[in-house]
Amino acid sequence: GKIFLGTGGSAAENVDDSKATAGAGASPRGKSESAVINLCQKGTKASLLRLSAFVYGNNGAGFAVMLMDSSKKSGFAPYIGDGSAHLCAAHVEDVARAYYLALTKAHAGAVYNIVSEHVTYKKFRIQSLFPV
Repeated sequence: GKIFLGTGGSAAENVDDSKATAGAGASPRGKSESAVINLCQKGTKASLLRLSAFVYGNNGAGFAVMLMDSSKKSGFAPYIGDGSAHLCAAHVEDVARAYYLALTKAHAGAVYNIVSEHVTYKKFRIQSLFPV
């Protein structure tokens, strides 16, 4: 049968649950997630993967790389307050592994939050300048 993997973000909303966000007045993310899950009713093995806003590694692209590059160019790693606020991040290889597992093992209607680590903004920005 057909397989469909929907991809969304998890940066702007609480995504501790493992169910699709749905319902009247739902956010744009909720509406798109509902559309993916509705594919299951039509015989498609559909699953959702919610990615962290901070996907990094292997000289990739995206928001995390943009922040890291700006720190490298300026020699400055800004953060708000004391930098103790946390963010969720995922290495691109972990994301690729998650897609593979979802493609080969996911059940129809499954929802996955793809996060491989939690770090503070300060640590993330400092590591941009001084990679370990």
